Amino acid sequence: MGGPPRRSRIAAIAAVLVVCAAIGAGVAGSGLLRGPAVRGAFAAPSFVDETASARIDHVYGGGFEYAVGGGVAAFDCDGDRKPDL
Repeated sequence: MGGPPRRSRIAAIAAVLVVCAAIGAGVAGSGLLRGPAVRGAFAAPSFVDETASARIDHVYGGGFEYAVGGGVAAFDCDGDRKPDL
């Protein structure tokens, strides 16, 4: 009962383990598991109010009971790699 079928099953499991170890070593050595390299400290963020120079005029003119705030969304809508409002 413990003849050739058992040996072939053990050989198949060993082959799978060897393949998994080879794949794991390849992934580990390829740098896929490492994040991007940080080369230095980033500068502190700063805010520059450019609404007037960009000719953006945003005014909330509703009643106080509806004053829940305002805002703007900026994203690249047309694919020119510049933010659009």
